[in-house]
Amino acid sequence: MRDVAASWAEKNGADDADALASEAFVASLLSGSGDSFGALGAYQALVPLMEAALGARHYEVLLAKNELGALLGDVLQDWEARRPLAEEVAAGWAETLGAAHPHTLSARNNLAVTLENLREFEAAAVEYDAVLAGKAVQQGEAHRARDAQHKVAPRDPARRETLRHRGRRGAAMGVRGGRRGER
Repeated sequence: MRDVAASWAEKNGADDADALASEAFVASLLSGSGDSFGALGAYQALVPLMEAALGARHYEVLLAKNELGALLGDVLQDWEARRPLAEEVAAGWAETLGAAHPHTLSARNNLAVTLENLREFEAAAVEYDAVLAGKAVQQGEAHRARDAQHKVAPRDPARRETLRHRGRRGAAMGVRGGRRGER
């Protein structure tokens, strides 16, 4: 597949939409086959090219940014680097697809996970609540049972309240995340 992507880019130019889509497919295959570091490198090189050629809010660009953010968090545990991508993807999907679209809700859930890992519990709880509210609009109240099986946002109100409490306690103590010494 790499040969196909390379020959397409050579024939039509590296900034051709189809050439970029082929490269994104190769990066996706790397990720899916377990080569997370190969996929990470591919997405890091590809996202700026895609954004320059297609625009920041293009569907394929948002997908690639979402994958890059996921790899930054899951592979490198670099939540600080993942945060701007998660925010940008969530905003991009909301702007282009709407607040209740599944891509938007998934991106907001990814943002909530990122915020939680950054120990910004109050902000994470707000995002989780927004995801659940969007799911309720999209699927009706029956979504809660399905989401419990798929681990989409903490459904337990006590868990979300714990996140809020940690955020408030940390703010009162002048620290992030509710623990002394963490910034």
